[in-house]
Amino acid sequence: MSNIPDEVKRIVLERDDYQCLNCGREDYLEPAHYKAKSQLGTDNVDNIMTLCSECHRKQHDGKLQIIKIGLKFFFKENL
Repeated sequence: MSNIPDEVKRIVLERDDYQCLNCGREDYLEPAHYKAKSQLGTDNVDNIMTLCSECHRKQHDGKLQIIKIGLKFFFKENL
């Protein structure tokens, strides 16, 4: 599991208004990589987004497609 620096987590949570960017949930929040560390993604704030644990799990299970355009993330659930 990645060890995202606390300062990066704080900045990302503030930027994302302390809510899941996909569903808007305000609890069980987790920092999530857009581009995985295994794919040479970084812990830079531009590569981290706030997701709730459920949406983060969907991302890892391939049930949530995330596209980044500029600095904005867009989501599509795969059924």
